[in-house]
Amino acid sequence: MLLASHIIVGAAVAASTPNIFLGLLLAFLSHFILDRIPHSEYSVEPLKQIKTRGIKYCMPILQRVALDFGAGYLVLFIVVAISKENIPFAAWALGGFLGALPDGMSFLLFLKQKNGLVSKFLNSFSALHQKIHFDKKMGLPPLRIGLSTQAIAVLLALYFLIF
Repeated sequence: MLLASHIIVGAAVAASTPNIFLGLLLAFLSHFILDRIPHSEYSVEPLKQIKTRGIKYCMPILQRVALDFGAGYLVLFIVVAISKENIPFAAWALGGFLGALPDGMSFLLFLKQKNGLVSKFLNSFSALHQKIHFDKKMGLPPLRIGLSTQAIAVLLALYFLIF
């Protein structure tokens, strides 16, 4: 799933839950629920070589990730700007961050050494993340389906954020 989708849904989950701590936990867990749904996504395979080939090699994908991340927060900023209500944007922003965090933790794995407690945790987390993800063995769904599932998730999240 695109990071923007995870951010918007995570923000909606956090905003829709009366208990902020439960809302933030659910925002984090929403990532895994969304990843179970067949969807389109771009490859981050070049990032696995960031330590050997350098940041310059990975710059195109890092720019795509930054644009994707920024797009999610831009949508949240726009919703806040057009809303007439007093919105707790900090909770939205943190919910969005937690909604995207599992993918960020996978990125950290590419940067860390392969030994040590942090690396063991990141390896275990990444394995769990991949196990939960929808089965890609049959390939990614057609683009129209993969993007449609994300559009539906984002539109539902925006409904909960706006109304």
